[in-house]
Amino acid sequence: MKKINIIRLIAFVGLLATISLTSCDKVVDLEIDPIDVKNDFTFSPEVGHPGQTVTIEGKGLDKVIKVAIGSAQAEFTATPTQIKAEIPENAKTGKIHLTYENRVEESTTSFAVSSTPLPTITGFSPLQVSSGKEVVIEGTLLTQIKTIMIGDLKAEIVEGGTDEAITIVTPVGFTTNYITFSYDYTTDYKLVLESKADSPYKLGLLLPSVESIDDNVDISNLDIGDELKIRGTSFDLIQEVWFGEVQAEEFAVKEDEEGEYLSVKVPEGATEGKIRLIAEDGEIDQEELTTDFVIFLPSITSFTPEMALPLPGETRPFSILGANLNAVTEVYVGEDLAEIVNQSETQILLTLDGESNGIITLHSSNGAVESITPLSFQTDFWVNDWDENISPVFGKLESNNVSGGVVVEIVEEGGNNYAQLAMTDLEHSQSFYLWGENPGHDDWFGLHLSSPDIYYLKFDIRVEDVDEAILDENGNIQMKVFTMDTKGWGASGEFSYGANSPTVDLKADGEWHSYKMHLADFIASGNS
Repeated sequence: MKKINIIRLIAFVGLLATISLTSCDKVVDLEIDPIDVKNDFTFSPEVGHPGQTVTIEGKGLDKVIKVAIGSAQAEFTATPTQIKAEIPENAKTGKIHLTYENRVEESTTSFAVSSTPLPTITGFSPLQVSSGKEVVIEGTLLTQIKTIMIGDLKAEIVEGGTDEAITIVTPVGFTTNYITFSYDYTTDYKLVLESKADSPYKLGLLLPSVESIDDNVDISNLDIGDELKIRGTSFDLIQEVWFGEVQAEEFAVKEDEEGEYLSVKVPEGATEGKIRLIAEDGEIDQEELTTDFVIFLPSITSFTPEMALPLPGETRPFSILGANLNAVTEVYVGEDLAEIVNQSETQILLTLDGESNGIITLHSSNGAVESITPLSFQTDFWVNDWDENISPVFGKLESNNVSGGVVVEIVEEGGNNYAQLAMTDLEHSQSFYLWGENPGHDDWFGLHLSSPDIYYLKFDIRVEDVDEAILDENGNIQMKVFTMDTKGWGASGEFSYGANSPTVDLKADGEWHSYKMHLADFIASGNS
């Protein structure tokens, strides 16, 4: 019995020794209950030599109690999002392990340990630079670097560098990013492979920076030629200044008692919009430039009369309502200069030649503004007098390609008579004609204009009982109005007669609505 107890004791001691030796052989692969193996972290670089630093990034890293590369425990410092670990002298290629109080996390890929020293970047200057400029990189073994990239763009390495410092030229079009360098290294098995690593921090793209715009002028009430003083930095990089769609020709970097500023003169032709500063490496996008500038200009709200008959040999009184009208120096109606009789901030009273017509143009020291519609002349072109007080221009209405047929009638409605067109099976792309009565030309009516720019086609129409299938999303019918000249459909090519015809949206709500189409829109070259 005594002999048996001794044998059992020796066996138990041997088991303890085996457990002890196993634990000493592997630093962090511990038997922890429970074990939760994850890989919620990344590391850089992918290759290193003993003594160099590996950066590990993730979450909750300040809770890590041990770091191992392969089976070699490493010294490290930690923050909640980053660990800096030094590659130990006895490290071998293997996965990185992070040990917490109750779990171990393992990297997805292995960290390669090189048998030879590797290049590293410890810093560079300047920290911000524009494209095509030199940057001095500091570090160790830098002459072993093969290529340098900033993002996806390759930088030029200037000849004459040393192991401690090299110079690069930044590529055109680069953006703020890490400096990535490639190099060759030798593995534990004496194989030569290529790898890459990043700089410890990003190289910044230098752009002008706007801090403020001086209040010497009101940006919402500018005059042409006003000087804007824009405060900020790196204005020597600015190549273009724009006021909306108008480029400023006069700008320069100046200095006063408050420091350096960009002096810009408001260019002629500017009206309103954003001020844009453009450097070689891009446009500045800052909050200080988001406020719209506005040029002090007159504006037209309405004018009287809107439509008139020609008065040969006479003058016509004319009135314009709007804002900032006291800034107006001249008024043109078409190509004719009108005479200003009286003006205030909101109204101008004028006289003009009785045969003047066209767009109204207000001139001021800050530029000219035009009316949306012209003063137009009435003509003898009438289509709505179906009670026969005046003979209608159109002889009849007729279907063109409506398969279900068409019924046309003149509806008498208390002196306000109208033509009614009823079409069955109305579908997309169907049309109807308004036929004329001119001898020898049954498919057209005569309309003689000196210029289409000053005339409109006006008509009233009521659309009712229409299949919803032909309505657009707004409940309207889109109608194209085709025209032709005396040579027939599209014979001259001057007037619209198909896809290049103007379009009008007809409300299909069963109510009467008035529509107006500018006759200039019927010129084919003005449509697509």
